[in-house]
Amino acid sequence: YDIFLGYKFGIKHGNHYHKSIVLKYAPQLILPGWTDFKLSSGKKGKFKMGLFISSAAIALGSKIYSNSEYSRYTNNSDFNVAHYNNANISNKVFLVSSGVGGCLYVYDIIHFFTKIKDIKKK
Repeated sequence: YDIFLGYKFGIKHGNHYHKSIVLKYAPQLILPGWTDFKLSSGKKGKFKMGLFISSAAIALGSKIYSNSEYSRYTNNSDFNVAHYNNANISNKVFLVSSGVGGCLYVYDIIHFFTKIKDIKKK
């Protein structure tokens, strides 16, 4: 048996335990869609990987921009409302895009453990 994230992954086929099946699905924990992409020879998983990477990039960029605009708002003596509004809108974009990426990630983790559980039943 191997311990991976506190879960035992000894998959028994006949009298042998195969670790390679678990390792085949493990990249899914790093990047959603990666396992689908690898197992289908590049036919599946591109959209999910692209959506996850795009949402992460948008979240990072909007958070940096939001912090920049808010610091401009607080550093100016006139407290320009435009900077505050830009920071507020950018923060909302951050929340939505990180929510999309988070949902994809949680879905793939659940799919990973369900797939391993199904394989163990066989």
